[in-house]
Amino acid sequence: MQRTTVGTERNGMVSMLVMRKRYYVYVNSLANVDLMPCGVPDLQFESIEMPITLAQYELLAHSGQDPRQWHLAPSSDNATPKSFVFVTTSHGTLVNVTGMTVTRQGSVYSQIHTFWPPFREDRSTLYAGYSETAADYRRKGVYTWVHGMIFSWAERNGFERVILLEGEDQPGPRSSQDKLGSSVVAETCHVTLFSGLRSRYRAHVWVTNPCVMRLLRASRS
Repeated sequence: MQRTTVGTERNGMVSMLVMRKRYYVYVNSLANVDLMPCGVPDLQFESIEMPITLAQYELLAHSGQDPRQWHLAPSSDNATPKSFVFVTTSHGTLVNVTGMTVTRQGSVYSQIHTFWPPFREDRSTLYAGYSETAADYRRKGVYTWVHGMIFSWAERNGFERVILLEGEDQPGPRSSQDKLGSSVVAETCHVTLFSGLRSRYRAHVWVTNPCVMRLLRASRS
């Protein structure tokens, strides 16, 4: 799930009440992941374990502060919540930050059973948050390289799969997931009601019903 500057489609007064965006649910089983080439030299990759939820990670990441300065205590083996922040640098300069969690409660992934019925929650699954690449390093293969490194790291550390959400307006990350062997297992649509009002009045709904999905697609054409 990569932060994007592409705006979700808006259309007059309707957009003040309802805003929608389709997502694809990907699963990577961590088997035979190849590390893709990257146009940025001398990349250094590290993982930082933190006792935070995915939502807390995203709040911290959106603040713009370097994750290496968050100074959160490492989580214990049985801690809840527990997330991982993957930091990639080049010559000490921050290139990419990506967050993933083993704690789906309190995030969009709490509804994963509706997105992907075969899913059963366990501690061997990682759920992906957004991935942010610094502006000077975009379009150089960083997202693909970072996720290849994360998938390899996850396999070495006993995880069995990574579940990701990629938006319809994110062709780059979706292409990267295809290259890395991830598979689309479901589609969902995020609907924001009262989108033009202040945030505390907004309502967020994840739609997975096939009939409703078809209606939403038709209304956007």
